[in-house]
Amino acid sequence: MNKAVRGGAFLIGGMAYLLSAASAHAQSSVTLYGTLDTGILYTSKTPNAAGQNAGSTVSFENAGLSPTNFGIKGTEDLGGGYAAKFDLQSGIDLGTGGFDNNLAGSFFGRQSWLGLSSPYGELRFGVQFSPFEDAMYELDPREFSQLGSLITLYSANIVTGTFSQNALEYRSPNIRGLTVRLMTNLGGHAGNFREGFGYSGMLMYEIGGFKFVAGAMDQVEASGTPETNAAFIFSMPVVAKTLGLSYTFSTVRVAASYTTFRAPELLGNALNGANDIYSLGADWSITPAFGTNAAVSYIRDPDISGSHAFQVAGGLNYLLSKRTTLYGQVAVVNNSGGEHIGPTMENGNLIGVTGTTVAANIGIKHTF
Repeated sequence: MNKAVRGGAFLIGGMAYLLSAASAHAQSSVTLYGTLDTGILYTSKTPNAAGQNAGSTVSFENAGLSPTNFGIKGTEDLGGGYAAKFDLQSGIDLGTGGFDNNLAGSFFGRQSWLGLSSPYGELRFGVQFSPFEDAMYELDPREFSQLGSLITLYSANIVTGTFSQNALEYRSPNIRGLTVRLMTNLGGHAGNFREGFGYSGMLMYEIGGFKFVAGAMDQVEASGTPETNAAFIFSMPVVAKTLGLSYTFSTVRVAASYTTFRAPELLGNALNGANDIYSLGADWSITPAFGTNAAVSYIRDPDISGSHAFQVAGGLNYLLSKRTTLYGQVAVVNNSGGEHIGPTMENGNLIGVTGTTVAANIGIKHTF
């Protein structure tokens, strides 16, 4: 075992001991939690380093349905409706034991924030998911599956806002069905207030079975350069907006959304920095243990005729218990013109190739 691994193990063990001691206080609670997700992935086309098709692939997959992660979160009751909170979360790769799905490989690169909640709302300080990302999640009937969902379309365009660093966020209480989330990122660069600065927001209103959601994000300027900032890709400039609604009746939910990305460059568009996404889908809890979902999305470059993509995806989930789920999913993506949307977040398939790609996986997910 090398020094870095031993150091990490010592750190986790020490933190667990200290946190368990703290949780003995009657007004405090600390929880170790996580998700383990693994399976087998098939893709009919796989991009090589030049972005060309290298052929079909069958591979071990980490995080086929949900990101594999572990974390420590806690709350201290301060009285009078006030509480101190924190959340430290890291993404891991079950295939290698290393970090995955993190902010540039940081130890707690998914979430690492400290907050204060009150009857008037909650303030959070640190690495968090942006309100724009939260808005897209609320509108996704596939619940941000790592294959063929709104998070794959989001990340195939740009990953800014997925892990927001140096962030300050306010979350309002629920006021007659209305909730608001506002975030700003402070760049902290001397002489340049714009560098690394951005803001994001979400507005959600629920009434009856309806849910109306709007979100926006504006990353004004990237933080540093790819050479000076390992997390540069997570702060690339972009203006993004999303708007949609869902309706739940009995055990069925239907959702529709419209999302736009405008940026100097997008990961999945080789010709332009603009994409519009139209999505429609549904999920159905057939029984308490068995569920299914499906969605179709149309992606188009508004400035270049013939540059567009289609994505169709669906999945089946079966709960073996409250914590363990078996799943199977299929996604089909067709790219034309400059679009290079990939079918899945995993195994180098986020950015796709021209033509039609079929991806499918089967796996198991366990939460603790």
